[in-house]
Amino acid sequence: MNWQIAYTNDPGKIKDYATSEDLISSGISTMQATVPGCFHQDLVNNGIESDYYFSTNVLNTNKYENYHVWYYTSFEAEEKDYLLFGGIDTIAEIYINGKKVLFTENMFMEYEVSENIKVGKNDVVVHILPVVEYADKFKPYPDYTFAYKYNWESIYIRKAPHQYGWDIIPRIVTCGLWKPVELKSRKALEIKDPYIYTKSLSNDHKVAVVTVEAEVIAEAGFNKNAKAVVKLSDGTSEKAYEAEIKDGKIALDITVENPVLWWPKNYGKAFLYNVKIEVVSDEKIVDTKSMKIGIKTVELVFKLRREVKPHGDFCFIINGRRVFLNGTNWVPLDALHITDLERVGTAVELMEDLNCNVVRAWGGNVYESDKFYELCDEAGILVWQDFSMGCAVYPRDDFFAENLKKEAEFQVKRLRSHACMALFAGDNECDLACCDWHMVKGNPDDNTLTREVLPEVVHRLCPSVPYLPSSPYVQAESRFNSQDLPENHLWGPRDYFKSPFYTTNEAIFASETGYFGMPAPEFLRKFITAENVWPFVNEKDEVNPDYMLHCTAMETTQVNPYSYRMHQLMNQVRILFGEDSKDLNKFAKQSQISQAEAMKFFIERFRVKKPQRTGIIWWNLTDGWPSVSDAVTGYYFDKKLAYFYIKRTQNPFFMMIDEPDENGLCDLHAVNDLQYSETFTYTVKDLYDDEIVASGEASIDADGHIVLDKLALKSKHFYYIEWTCSDGKTHSNHYFTDIFTNMDKEDRAYVNIDEYLAALEKCGYDEFVGFDE
Repeated sequence: MNWQIAYTNDPGKIKDYATSEDLISSGISTMQATVPGCFHQDLVNNGIESDYYFSTNVLNTNKYENYHVWYYTSFEAEEKDYLLFGGIDTIAEIYINGKKVLFTENMFMEYEVSENIKVGKNDVVVHILPVVEYADKFKPYPDYTFAYKYNWESIYIRKAPHQYGWDIIPRIVTCGLWKPVELKSRKALEIKDPYIYTKSLSNDHKVAVVTVEAEVIAEAGFNKNAKAVVKLSDGTSEKAYEAEIKDGKIALDITVENPVLWWPKNYGKAFLYNVKIEVVSDEKIVDTKSMKIGIKTVELVFKLRREVKPHGDFCFIINGRRVFLNGTNWVPLDALHITDLERVGTAVELMEDLNCNVVRAWGGNVYESDKFYELCDEAGILVWQDFSMGCAVYPRDDFFAENLKKEAEFQVKRLRSHACMALFAGDNECDLACCDWHMVKGNPDDNTLTREVLPEVVHRLCPSVPYLPSSPYVQAESRFNSQDLPENHLWGPRDYFKSPFYTTNEAIFASETGYFGMPAPEFLRKFITAENVWPFVNEKDEVNPDYMLHCTAMETTQVNPYSYRMHQLMNQVRILFGEDSKDLNKFAKQSQISQAEAMKFFIERFRVKKPQRTGIIWWNLTDGWPSVSDAVTGYYFDKKLAYFYIKRTQNPFFMMIDEPDENGLCDLHAVNDLQYSETFTYTVKDLYDDEIVASGEASIDADGHIVLDKLALKSKHFYYIEWTCSDGKTHSNHYFTDIFTNMDKEDRAYVNIDEYLAALEKCGYDEFVGFDE
């Protein structure tokens, strides 16, 4: 379909245009549209605006927030044809041949339109209303609601929260046909919403019961003797099972002897079976659904510290086995979402390369494409899926609850059969917003959205996947004691990464934690103007506009909700090195070292306490637009030093040195996440003195953890740990001692950047990408 766009904010021209001809003759501005796409990007494509991701151009999007936008085209239809809108952003009226046939107000659902479509040529108009104005109809908002400065307009509108502005992504209040629009033909019979899951798995893993469910939608009078055939294949053999179609439903339990199980990475192969559901009538196949499934069970153990001493419990149990999870948070791949499908494959490859076995699909985002979940199925990466709400207290009235319920039903049905699915979580940090950030301390258990609406949908439609009300989940009795939470987000003061906040926190599972890292000069120059790329602050210590917006503020004033971020990054450099270099190349290296050491430390703090601690999902893999952020790869997939540190630190068989004990001695640990025992040799070398301080040979059990030695190490020295496994492969890690132990000491010693860089070069860790020679 050849889509066009008409757009205006002229009150005199905002009318109910019901046909393409109405729009063409109206005199309002028009341009070529890309579908799927985004109105704002079409402005760039048609030469009306410039690249929003460069310099301060993103501010130009603000003036379009009150525009009305009309998509229009024509199409040829045959009998039984209908339009399937994969996603409409967001408030829209759809006209077919001059008649209004549908009103939409949810970005996260697909819509079928068949009313008023005729055989032959048809006209379609999609009028998209400005969401910032539509949100006004809900004012005054209930007193209990809460949002950050830029996000109030989002709380009633089912649209990606990040699009109103976040500290990692700019405010671009998009609109458009952001998913494909397809002309499809209605079949006499269709298989709908198949759900295939592991109903039970024997303790010895020798017998699994797989349940197959689906709806069958048929025309009146269709052959009532039609039957379903389910074919299950492991790639070498196929078995067929017949099922009745009763009351428009297929329901079948299949017993699988000696099943090949689906496991997350490090615990086994992510094996997928091929399943085909066929409906047969009069010996003919009239509809088919094919999918890949994994035989897998998942449970979530959640216990507060008073229930399980001393620290509580938060653990995923896959196929009856407790697993340790290393992974990352997944934020928007693109602020405009126009390149999501192009970028998703590379992003998942990065997760695989880093040995991630879990990813948290963060609640400020859209729900990802089918391709994302299929790639995670294949890679053995568990998906923790937030519903799309974050950092706010949302309304609980019938209108919002019903809109959210329909969205949840659609998304749960879409995602539930994927082998990778490990958890549905109600939201991101909304419990905290209710009982910690809000001026009035509320009770998060009063949130009927996450305590009633969403769990009812998940339990009814997807009993195979656990549900968590919020992340972190704050129950009424623990809302004033964050230390009581076994699963937590570890941000704190974001000062020195070995400050007491990080070293004394007792969370069993961290689902967010991160640290800033400056992009390399080559990549900064892609989105910062030449005159602003360095320095980023002037003599008055004011951040220049390019950096202010890309760190990510919504305005260029020196005081705004996110204006602190560039100074915080600079302070993190000063904490580690004593001063920030006045050279861009060297400052960016200082910042990347600071981030890399922090991320390595955060991950090791959890691995070194296995099995008491059960996982860490750090923040975050990559940026959704060019920025200065916590991401370990930038928008251009440029790898910061932290990427390489994390890759080593998430090696499934790993050696590390823990922080000094009360006697100043450091334990040397080996941790094995693999499901077989390992024999290895190792050495620990002081690179500054060129001296071996420990060596030996040892064995470790499958899924094991041992302490090999206690080491007396010198302050401010760089130690290189190397080990060789039974397969002959050699791996390595490092430990930099006593970065400093007392932040308040005036005479504390800082890290010498030149000595540190020399040590990196000596052991081959100087993996800086995009720096000037």
